[in-house]
Amino acid sequence: MKWSKQLCAVLILSLMFIMTSINSTSLVFMEYENPSEQVVRMEPTLDFENFLQSSVNETTAYGPPVTQNTYWGWTGNLSFTYWDVTENEGIPDANVSSGIWPLSTEVFDLANGTYLIEVNTTDCWGDYSYNLFVEFDKSGFEKQFIIILIHVRSIETDLVVLAPAENLAGDPFHLVIPLGDSIDILFSYNDTEATNDYPGGLEGAYTEGYIGYYIESTLVQHPIELTENGNGFYKFTFDTTDEWLYLSIRETPISHKLYWNHLYVEFTLANSNTQECLIHINIIDIPTELVVDPWVEELTFEPGTNTIFVSLIDLWPTHSGVAIQNLNVTVESSDSSLVEVVSITEDSPEIGVYEIKLDHKVPASVQATILGSGCILSQIIYDQIVLTIKVEKDGYVGQNDLIPANLVAYGGGGWTIPPTILGIPILLVVGVLYIRNKRRIHGIEELPGNE
Repeated sequence: MKWSKQLCAVLILSLMFIMTSINSTSLVFMEYENPSEQVVRMEPTLDFENFLQSSVNETTAYGPPVTQNTYWGWTGNLSFTYWDVTENEGIPDANVSSGIWPLSTEVFDLANGTYLIEVNTTDCWGDYSYNLFVEFDKSGFEKQFIIILIHVRSIETDLVVLAPAENLAGDPFHLVIPLGDSIDILFSYNDTEATNDYPGGLEGAYTEGYIGYYIESTLVQHPIELTENGNGFYKFTFDTTDEWLYLSIRETPISHKLYWNHLYVEFTLANSNTQECLIHINIIDIPTELVVDPWVEELTFEPGTNTIFVSLIDLWPTHSGVAIQNLNVTVESSDSSLVEVVSITEDSPEIGVYEIKLDHKVPASVQATILGSGCILSQIIYDQIVLTIKVEKDGYVGQNDLIPANLVAYGGGGWTIPPTILGIPILLVVGVLYIRNKRRIHGIEELPGNE
């Protein structure tokens, strides 16, 4: 028990020593068996160096919110303050160490207790979080340590599709292209976050894509390449004459009219959001219009040979309305015994005009009826037929038209006397009457008795 009492006495002595002043004299009572030994005079000494180290000013440190969100590419300064709580003032000239593992940072001392830590996110990866460590140390002041969590986001991006207006089927993601044409489809891969160093188009992206279409239930994909045009623009040329567009998985040509083609593209750039899109492209026949000359609601066929002209006009906006050549033209008469197609020829190959000759034969029964009517110089429409005209060519919208035609016959014992001939005798009679009247007016007519 004596050793235990001594140990307690030592502990009490240590506590009293700490609480005494530097030059004080302490009386320490320790319990011994001999009462005369209980009072001990002690002269304490102090380690001034250790004492000064323990007597430091109270400090604090603060900075931005402990969690920072920024986009990749941002470079800037974060402000921190090392503050002397005892003196209520900033602590300049401190030793400041900082870093974003595994990267280092640069520190700027503003000489008033404020320190700027430069952060360059281009040294980081997008969509990752990083810890920024900052430590403040100065002799006579408490150390301070701060950790800031920085979340670096990938750059927000957008993808804009641009195509000619005449090829839009509602929006740029649904296109129609006439067979035989090719169009340039532009993609603008751009940055929508204007606060960083990369506003506008994003260059150098990795692109991949394919043209896909279904044959029955099988998806066929053909890889494609895009061309970079600068300033974030990328181009793909869709050419409807590429033969592979019309081959099935069995290498058998298929009709372009039966399938939509799917254009898929994807854009990837480090530290930027990936963009992708799917465009539906339909290859169509070129729209057309049938033109018949003469352009009337009803044709009139006189006896004998009659001629009409037809052409098929290309109506696609960028094709300048040209007539199409090498057409397949067919003409049918509703009654070939009255009107028969004699020939169909391309009258002017350079402009695509077709000449159609038809032979109109007036039946003998019709001539007899006209003759029996007693009117020798009559013109009558005795019947009407319908002509069916069909014009076709592969890759173009075919046209057909039903045109009524009145059939004309003339009287005169079966002769066909055109109105121009019938008008000659009438003109002669009118002329004689005019001359006789003129002679009478001028007194030229013979008087009685002057025989």
